[in-house]
Formats: sequence, structure tokens, C-alpha cells
Amino acid sequence: MKGEELAMAAFKEGKVRGVVIRPAMIYGPGDTRTRKLFRMIARKRFFYVGKGANLVHFIDVRDLARSFILAMEATDTNAEIYIISGERAMPLREFCGIAAKKLGVNPPRLQLPVAPMQWAGSLCETICIPLGISPPLYRRRVDFYTKDRFFTSEKAREQIGFNPAKSPEEEISDIIEDYQAREWL
Repeated sequence: MKGEELAMAAFKEGKVRGVVIRPAMIYGPGDTRTRKLFRMIARKRFFYVGKGANLVHFIDVRDLARSFILAMEATDTNAEIYIISGERAMPLREFCGIAAKKLGVNPPRLQLPVAPMQWAGSLCETICIPLGISPPLYRRRVDFYTKDRFFTSEKAREQIGFNPAKSPEEEISDIIEDYQAREWL
């Protein structure tokens, strides 16, 4: 956030013109961060921490790149903050159901209770990190599967003309096709 504060100060002082772009969770073809999620669904190993009712909201990296271009082309804007997100947030269970359907597998059903998983994540970090071992489970990873993430790009739509190019279903299809072509699943 310090970098954003410095940039906004420079924008407001007239040293340079610009805007701040705050993206939702980023995904897209070639993304290695969400590859594990898609692979687990494809291999029928994914499970929910909690009920899977938490909202997830992604932005396709291609749309994010386009938002930067739109912001640069909007020469009449300065010192604005734009949230850039996909078409809609959806429950994690719906997201995984869409991915499972595109992958030709049954949607995940297993649900594990939240509290023990958070405890396990904290314990793994406490034990593994001092030993220089990458923990198999992090508390923040558990939080990803339990906390709501919902954003609105309304301001970006109104001021710089940003709209996502595809629906979440189309984006998920693109990602899966890319992963399959790369033999990542």
C-alpha cells in the first residue's frame, strides 16, 4: 500500500499523471497459481473447507491488461483508483461446478469443517517454517476457501469504459483448454 500512496501523492501533486488499478483475484491461460485448483478438480481430489458458499471473484489477466490500456488512453483521468474485476462473483461451489463440468468430472462434494482446517494450517506453519520446510497447508490458503471476495468495477466501467470481454464460464473454458494443451492437468 505504501507504493500506492506514493504514486497517488505524485499524481495529485502533478509530478506525473496516472491512476491506480486494483485487480480482483487474477487468473487466466498460463496462470500457474490456479493450476493446482483446476488439477485437483480434474483429479477428483478437491474438497471444500466449509460449505463452498464463499464468494470468489476473478479477473482474467487479459482483461486486466486491457484495463491498463484503457486507463492510459483516458488522458482526462488522474489520481483515480479503479477496481478491476470479472463479470460477477460466484460461490466457490459454483466456480468448481463449472470447472468440473468443463473437465468432464463430477463436481466436488466433500466438505471439511473450517475451524480444524484453520488450526491445522497454523500448526503446519508453526512447525514447518522454522525448519525451512514449505508447509503443506497455510492458514491464508484456508482463508481463501472460506472468505468472501466480491468487487465492483462500476467506476472503471463508467469512467474508462472497462467491461470484461467474456463470462466466467468462457474464461474457465479458456483456462482449461490452455492447461490441457500444456499437459498441466
